[in-house]
Amino acid sequence: MNISYLKEQVEQRFEKKIIARNCSELSDHILENTNRSIGAHTLKRFFGFVKSNVNPSVYTLDTIAIYLGFENFKVANKKKFEVTTNKTNLKIDWAFLKEEARRVTLKTLDQLKRFSGISYDVAIHRDFSENFFEEFLESDKSASAFVAPGGYGKTITVCKLLEMFWIRENPKYTNDVVWLISASDLARQLQDVKDYGAFITENFSPNNHPVNNVAEYLKHVGVKPKGRIIIVVDGFDEVTQRNDLQKETFKKIVDYVSIIRELNYCKFLLTMRTSTWKKLTAPLKGKDELTRGWYGVIFDNYGESYSNIPLLTTQEINNITRKYCANHGIESSIIIYERMTHRLQSIISHPFYLQLFLQSYKNPKKQFFNRLDLIEYYVKEHIFSGLYGEEKVDLIKHFCLESDYARNGLSVKKSKLYLEKNYRKAYAELVSFGVFQEEKIINKFHTFSVLVSFSHTTFFDYFLAIHWIEKFGGVSQKLFEEVSIYYKDFDFREYIINWFILIAIKDHNFTALKGLFNLQLTHFELSRIGETLGFNLRDYEDEAFELFKHYAKDPISRIYFYETTVDTDYLLLQYDARLDIYLKYNHDNSLRLGALSMRAFARYLSLDRKGIIQIHKEIETLNYDVKKTNSIYIGRHYGIKILFEYALTNKVKDNTIEIVFDIGKKATLSTDHLLHFPCYYFHILEAFVMCGMPREAMRCVEYIKANYPNFDQNQQSGLFQIMGAYFAWTFAKLGQIDQALEMLESVDTRYFGLKVRNYFQIELDLLWADVLLIKGRTVAAIPKLQSVIDRSRVFKYKWSECNALMMLGNCYQRLDEPELGHNYHKQAAELNEDMLFLVNSCECDL
Repeated sequence: MNISYLKEQVEQRFEKKIIARNCSELSDHILENTNRSIGAHTLKRFFGFVKSNVNPSVYTLDTIAIYLGFENFKVANKKKFEVTTNKTNLKIDWAFLKEEARRVTLKTLDQLKRFSGISYDVAIHRDFSENFFEEFLESDKSASAFVAPGGYGKTITVCKLLEMFWIRENPKYTNDVVWLISASDLARQLQDVKDYGAFITENFSPNNHPVNNVAEYLKHVGVKPKGRIIIVVDGFDEVTQRNDLQKETFKKIVDYVSIIRELNYCKFLLTMRTSTWKKLTAPLKGKDELTRGWYGVIFDNYGESYSNIPLLTTQEINNITRKYCANHGIESSIIIYERMTHRLQSIISHPFYLQLFLQSYKNPKKQFFNRLDLIEYYVKEHIFSGLYGEEKVDLIKHFCLESDYARNGLSVKKSKLYLEKNYRKAYAELVSFGVFQEEKIINKFHTFSVLVSFSHTTFFDYFLAIHWIEKFGGVSQKLFEEVSIYYKDFDFREYIINWFILIAIKDHNFTALKGLFNLQLTHFELSRIGETLGFNLRDYEDEAFELFKHYAKDPISRIYFYETTVDTDYLLLQYDARLDIYLKYNHDNSLRLGALSMRAFARYLSLDRKGIIQIHKEIETLNYDVKKTNSIYIGRHYGIKILFEYALTNKVKDNTIEIVFDIGKKATLSTDHLLHFPCYYFHILEAFVMCGMPREAMRCVEYIKANYPNFDQNQQSGLFQIMGAYFAWTFAKLGQIDQALEMLESVDTRYFGLKVRNYFQIELDLLWADVLLIKGRTVAAIPKLQSVIDRSRVFKYKWSECNALMMLGNCYQRLDEPELGHNYHKQAAELNEDMLFLVNSCECDL
């Protein structure tokens, strides 16, 4: 029933906007032109001015159709829109187009919401996504994507956005045509598609609009569009599971985006995993003509963990927790984020593991140390325990077998699973617990099939890993080699290998991990493996000593374990000990520079005067070629030089400052220099900020702005975000306080990575407190400083703790509480027993 079409046509026929007050006039007009009567109250119901649960009668619909010049409603309903072969006369009924798109979207939305990992009622709308998407809609870009590893909540993010902007009762936008398409639907239809534009037209145009080219279809609509056309494809990874479709499909989308760039009312949004995005966009690097139409994504020089969906903030975790507890009758006070260990905080800031944590939280004393603990506990409670445990395991194994262990895709037909007797009940439990999900489809023979898939691909990755471990009798180097070959060119290979690593670490099977970096994997995969090892071996420093030694001796392992996974958060607690091993077996001066600089930084953070002097001397004896050394290492070296000089003498010599800037010019010529990020100047700027030297810091800021035109403080990267905070502090110290506050407000801590999250947060809170004190907002600075003290004590950063104590003492003296202020100053003095020179509060000289 095409009611929207009738409503729009009635307004055109009546030549007035229909409101409740003129329904009587419209009633008279209808009577005059049809000799049939429809009362004003009936018309008010029809146009929605009066709420009603009753559909319009056939008489009412026929009368309105006759008023519009049709024989009856049935004839009017068939004439949904008019198409002529003359392009200039091509017409679309916008209202009908919108209604048809809404029908498809609501159906897809319902399916995605039912199969979301965490209960959709518990899920929250994320503020970052609203800003991101609104800026995309208002931009001149045609396409965007939400890119993140599995379990970041890409699907829920999209669903919440669509509801807010278009679907809810009072949507933000009312005239847009919005199609939400699941990638599983797309995947089933793409095999024979030759023209992606034609495919979009055929599948998402009313009545299969007979225009063959989508650009033609969109350009030559007979009337000016009344809104935007927005196409959203969720879960694009499912399209790309078959290797023969991967590059070709994405190329068609890129071509399509290039075609519609001039149509600023047409937008295209995808969601996919980082690994898929990296692989598919690799051929597009440097091709501006193809990439300039995309918003908010990076096509080159992004990190191995790239994501433009940030991890959950403390506030978001608390909001989700409260909603979950309220829905399940749990006392929310027993699950308080701030009381959790820093390890657990890091884990559950990942949406998928927060889901498992909440669903497994029956015993408040249960300790979860990593994501393996969470998923194993969940599997034990919801799959292995209770009735039909054996049958559930059999079904999962059978699923893996039917999918050829994921090489044939991520779903199988339900008819292929054995569902006799107890297996039927076991299957029902797997669906009920959210492990399996079903989707009904119409196949090419126009009959129904039911596809079964895991509700979350992380479950599938985990069970595939378990299958391979059982097959090989445990984790071994042979297992790693076999699986790396078996899943060659498959995006999910790294995820399965990472599960092997976690299980081997839990079993203290460190021998199996020795050959990891010699596998035939991509640079991306090796970096992710190094990250997994670095993060999860934090608790096994003694047991894994031989493994660390092995990695230090092997040149390839050194790169991916030591050099790309610097663990700043645990620098003093554990990572410093690993540097001993690294330095013992590494005699390359340029690489030793990086390790010694990190060790020197550790000594500075721990306020160790003797250690500072000793390592500084050792660094100064190193001979290395600036043009052949990573500019990150060089920047760290000269940043440390600034810090040492200030800490020991309370100033930095003019000659040193000039040397630092002169070396910077050479460092940017390094063969390892990155054009997109000022690696060298990041460390130099950080050092000047830590020493309270705003004028020198401003020289760095000006150099960065002049020589890095593509540098954007809004990038979804922790390094870019914290550098924005350094910029803000510099501006505040030089009098631009309001601008500084605005910049600090824009720093997005959700992009702080797992290995720098706490350190960056400490730096950010210190900078915030300093700027607030400059502004005269003493009371507002106190909680920031207390947070610095708490975090610094956990991670043994005496430098930041001492600074915060001094600043806190200054705060209370300002507030006329001298005794309390003196107490904090005394604590700071006791902590700084070597009497190093530190900068605190806004009282440093300009």
